[in-house]
Amino acid sequence: MIRKLVVSAGLLAVVGALGGCFSLTNWDEDTRMINKWGSDMDSMRTLTNKYFFNYDANDPYSR
Repeated sequence: MIRKLVVSAGLLAVVGALGGCFSLTNWDEDTRMINKWGSDMDSMRTLTNKYFFNYDANDPYSR
């Protein structure tokens, strides 16, 4: 029961924090921010694959 309460409170905090990151009037800035986060997550995935799974997608000699 306590675990459910803590998880629910954490999710509520994350949703509240994301509400502060986005604007209801400046849609161009919101789109730019979402694209930047997507780019950051893609580079994080690439680095994770390269250093932890020994897979470099940009290496032309590994194919």
